[in-house]
Order: sequence, then structure tokens, then C-alpha cells
Amino acid sequence: MRFAERWLVVDVRARAGLDSSGGAEQVCGPSWSVTFMHVAGELYRWEFQLHDGEAEADLTTPRALGALLRPWTGRHDLAGLEIIRGTGYTFRAAVAAPVVVRRA
Repeated sequence: MRFAERWLVVDVRARAGLDSSGGAEQVCGPSWSVTFMHVAGELYRWEFQLHDGEAEADLTTPRALGALLRPWTGRHDLAGLEIIRGTGYTFRAAVAAPVVVRRA
């Protein structure tokens, strides 16, 4: 079994801090899967699963990022936030064939 999923990772510096549980928060819904975490100090990360037809370039504009981050920032824009990185990656997974180990 193999699969690949496209994700958008967004790293942000929030000098005033954001509310966070301190661990990774995952939202797995029918319309979108998202991971949010406080990395360290003023740094935070989001990972958004991309759907077929969604382009990372369309989601990394200031307006689009403001909308994506709104549930965690409470803002409509990026005021007080410094976007460090917004880029896509592909998560790939595969199941390895079983290996039989024989002991002498």
C-alpha cells in the first residue's frame, strides 16, 4: 500500500505569542486536515493538507494566509505576525514487505 499527500507548511514568528496547548494540535475534518504547534519561543507552525487542484502559490498570499491562520490568531490579516516560510511538500508513505528472520 502506498499513498502521497500534498501539504502546505507555514512557519510564523508571533512576538506577542499565540494561545497554544503547548503540544501539537490536529484537526482532522471532512473538508481539511490541519496540524498546529508551538515550536519554541515566538515560533509557530501550521501544516495544511492540500486538496487536488489547490496550488500552494494561491494559499501563500498575505490575504489567503490571514484567512488560513484566523482560527488560531483571531485576526483577519497578518498584523503582528512575521511569515518565515510558506511552502509545500509531499508526504509519502508505503508499507514494507514482511521480513522473516530465522534464528540459528
